[in-house]
This record gives sequence, structure tokens and C-alpha cells, in this order.
Amino acid sequence: MITLKEMVRERQTSEPRSDASTEKADMPPRGIRIDAWNGEKWILPWGYFYSAHLQGTADREQLVLRIAHHEVVLEGVRLALLLPGIAGFQLECLRDLPGKFRVDADENVPFISRVAVRPAADSEQARAETS
Repeated sequence: MITLKEMVRERQTSEPRSDASTEKADMPPRGIRIDAWNGEKWILPWGYFYSAHLQGTADREQLVLRIAHHEVVLEGVRLALLLPGIAGFQLECLRDLPGKFRVDADENVPFISRVAVRPAADSEQARAETS
């Protein structure tokens, strides 16, 4: 007759071990961190992502993300390359760099020259006042 200890040992050796760090690597991040060059930082939950709107030309684009009760406004170039990561909730961090670093930036990656986070209610009110 097999003992309980032997059954447990047999089961442990026959089943593949689950590695928690591997499981977490496959999960999308729960939030996105925004780091501004001036030192300001925000963490916003992907669970409250509402929309993304890209506009502008190849030389200057603007991407506006609405997350929770905030608007994240990104200015730069090649920002369309961020859209798949945004759509899949895969981006963990966005940060800006002063424009003088654009010369050194890889031409195949997005370059964010300015980031701003503001309450969405303020931006809606400002739009209403200018209309």
C-alpha cells in the first residue's frame, strides 16, 4: 500500500513545477508609469483606459490617452508605433526627453519630446470655453 507521503512526492515529481515569475512575465502590466523630464511621475491603471487619439504630421505628432480621469498628452514623432502596445495594454512606462536628444534617437522607435498629464475634466472645460 502506498503512503500519503509517497503519493505527494510522486505527484510533485510528475507535474511540471509552476514558476510564478514566468507566469507574471506573460501578464500585461496593470498600470502605466509616466515619467516627465522635470521629475514628475504618475502611475495610471490600464483598467481605466478609455481611448487614444493620434493626430499631426510626420514632423510633429500628438497622442492623447484618456486613462481614468486623466489625459496623458504626448508630443513627438513616430508615436503611431506606440499604438499596438497601448491597444494591448503592454506598455509599462512612457517618458519624454528634451528635443536636443532627438538627433541621437533611433529612427525606428518613437521619440517623445513632451509629456503632460492633466485631469480630464479640466481639459473638457477648456475645450468648451474655446468653442
